Amino acid sequence: MLQPAILLCVGDSNTELTSDPDSLGWQVRFTKDYVRRADVINRGAEGWNTAMWIAHLPTLLAEWASKAPSLVLLILGTNDASPTHLHIPLPDYQTDLETLVRGMQAAWGGTRVLLATPLPVDNAVSDWKTSSFNQDAGMYAAAMLDVATHLHVPALDLWTPLQPIRTTIFVDGLHLNRDGNVLVYGMLRDKIAADFPDLTPRNVTRVRRYLTRGSRVAECVTLAAFPPRHNNRLFHGGGAPRLRRLRRQCRTEFQNLKNILRCDGHVECWSIPPGHHSGAFPTTTYHPTIHIKPTTMFKFCPECGVKSSTSGSKFCAECGFRFEQAAVSVPPPPPPPSDPYPVAAPRAASFSNPAPPPPPVQVPPAATGADAQTIYAQCMDTIRAARGGNNEAGVKTFKANCKAYGLGEMDAATFHASLVADIGAEATSVLVPNLVRLIPDEEKRRALLEYDGAAIRALAIDMRRVSVGSDDTDSSRGSMTAYNANSMTNPQQSRGFLSGRYADHPHCDICRASFDLYKRRHQCRFCGLYVCSACSPMKLLIPSGQEIDGCKGYNESEPQRVCIQCAPRLHPLQDELVAKHGSFQKEQVHQTASRIQVPYSANLEKECCKAADIVTNFFRDDWGAAKDRGIPASFLEKAHGLAIMSIAKAGFIVSAQAGTGLVIAKLPDGSWSAPSAIGTVGISGGFEIGGELVEVMIILGSANAVKVFHKSQVNVGAGLDLTVGPYGRAAQAAAAVSGSGLGANYAYSQSKGFYAGISLTGTVIAVRKEVNLKFYGRALDAANILSGDVEQPNAAKPLYEAVHQAMEGVKAHRLETARRVEAMGACRSCGCGTFVPHTTQVWNKNCKTCKHIH
Repeated sequence: MLQPAILLCVGDSNTELTSDPDSLGWQVRFTKDYVRRADVINRGAEGWNTAMWIAHLPTLLAEWASKAPSLVLLILGTNDASPTHLHIPLPDYQTDLETLVRGMQAAWGGTRVLLATPLPVDNAVSDWKTSSFNQDAGMYAAAMLDVATHLHVPALDLWTPLQPIRTTIFVDGLHLNRDGNVLVYGMLRDKIAADFPDLTPRNVTRVRRYLTRGSRVAECVTLAAFPPRHNNRLFHGGGAPRLRRLRRQCRTEFQNLKNILRCDGHVECWSIPPGHHSGAFPTTTYHPTIHIKPTTMFKFCPECGVKSSTSGSKFCAECGFRFEQAAVSVPPPPPPPSDPYPVAAPRAASFSNPAPPPPPVQVPPAATGADAQTIYAQCMDTIRAARGGNNEAGVKTFKANCKAYGLGEMDAATFHASLVADIGAEATSVLVPNLVRLIPDEEKRRALLEYDGAAIRALAIDMRRVSVGSDDTDSSRGSMTAYNANSMTNPQQSRGFLSGRYADHPHCDICRASFDLYKRRHQCRFCGLYVCSACSPMKLLIPSGQEIDGCKGYNESEPQRVCIQCAPRLHPLQDELVAKHGSFQKEQVHQTASRIQVPYSANLEKECCKAADIVTNFFRDDWGAAKDRGIPASFLEKAHGLAIMSIAKAGFIVSAQAGTGLVIAKLPDGSWSAPSAIGTVGISGGFEIGGELVEVMIILGSANAVKVFHKSQVNVGAGLDLTVGPYGRAAQAAAAVSGSGLGANYAYSQSKGFYAGISLTGTVIAVRKEVNLKFYGRALDAANILSGDVEQPNAAKPLYEAVHQAMEGVKAHRLETARRVEAMGACRSCGCGTFVPHTTQVWNKNCKTCKHIH
């Protein structure tokens, strides 16, 4: 029996999830590439490290004892480097890897092994929020490369090339998304082609015929009915005994074959390739072409149409017509193997009508002059903006590949694959129709367009170009007009709760996906296309007057949703538009508001004004019932950051709280950073009733506390420890014992309502990315904002002025306190000159020096 090769993938959850078709994992792509050529087996195990795989290595070896894998792809190390119970020390990790590789090579003999390093980790959003996790993964990746060098085994470094884009290739900071799977698939495919060229899809032997029942190979089935008169012709010197054994083993399968073919037959002929007449039994590289000759067939008279009584009749029993003694024509041989991208045949209109052929590719003429310059600029902008902007390395590689393809040094398949790996499948399908106009050779233009169309039709789930049940898919896609013309195809395909709402335009104009409850419809504010979220993943500033008519919620200072086709044209304008229209540049006149602030603000400008009022309320002279309840000067001087929020809490039995605010950090030069918007929402249960409005100010006492707010969300009590802020002399004593920092994070609150106060323990504080995007005009991480990479915005001046006035007021308070101490003079009992407060016994009002009350 002809058996396909085996590609075995061994790893952890990142390997296991690659078999998910929804995320288009690289294992799914390899399965399609090696269809009928190799079995791609996924043996990824979630939560496993190298020690666990060593314990279960005998089970894995026994599973493939009958047929050894052709190639083992080993991707392990992420769990070994994790800061959890799965952690394996680095020396043990290297030893475990060597044990695994040597064990597989010893058990499977000629099996080859390819090592792939652990992937990078996005520390900001991964479940294991440890700042050193990504660096630890890099150390384990380097250790794997050392092991590969020692064992003389090929290895692929995945950590280093994916490091700059690790924030865009994961769904949770640890597991690959669609874009990440595309990149890893391309890197693994190129590595296999470079180190194992005989295992590429083109070079692996294709199993030509499988039966539809039980996946039985037709070559072995038909041997059971091979006539003995052919033995001497095919097998010389002892071939007949083997043939008889195979005939006995496959007799049952042949009966099933005859049932499938609905006739009694025998092998008519075998096409013997050159070099296989030496008497040896055919190996797996021998693919005979099987022709079945029916031996029972009824004849119909061409004159009267009456069926003959037997198949051997020479004359018609009705009219006497003489049948021609013509042999039954032999069916044509099967077609040769297809390309790696097999062209999927279009659907038939019904069971009776055949499927129409695919539409011919319309090759556009080559562009010249200004038209060519415009297309060239658009292509460069697309490549440059592919990976978050400034992709100069990608531009350089793209130019080199274009030159190689134009000179004939690179074929269309390789060139197309390089585009997909660099900018993604969807952007490639949009770029190719314009890019081919820069190619002067018509044959090369046609080859690239045909390959692109074949890739889209074959990988319908990957590109999502072919709409299920639709018959008018345009493979050439000359312009955006083609997508608009097909946007109304098959409106019944949009199913679900919002099918009626999207009935006027049920499909995405770019990827042709159907809109529903989970895939909402959006409109590009620049060109007006109706697109899904996957085809409009970004928001950019649009120049005034160039937005679509009736653009809802348009503001020249706020980024608008744009599609992947318009984004490359808008990226070069962003710096100028941000500097000219950015909301953070607008100066605002602030007037002090009421003592209790509204707990929600939709933009960061209002948050700055609200925070300025809260700071003023905390540091004003009449803030507390007593004069000694003010926040001491040292707290504000030694603070590394401030988090200011207003929160509303209300409920009966089940209570809910929500609020917004901002956080600022003190920079090394003593100035304050730009503000980052934060917010909180939560519910609680218990015997609670009423409502309150609370102003909260958290004084961050260390640089690590500020770094906590660099993450997307903060869990108070778990990621950020808070202490109720002291007052009066107790606060002065706490500030006096601290060094350069406070050593703790103090939370102060003042409320108005039925509740006596508010507890922040268990509260989740998240970064409001959309608010930051509207304020700064571009997507910025909280780490960049709070680290000083962004200048102080003009719109935040009221906040800076309020903090400055609080500092000045604290200094004035300090001078007044010194004046009063001096006025009190020496102790009347013992003559002690200066009152010294207690630093540990903060409740003690006696002088620490003389033990008396001054």
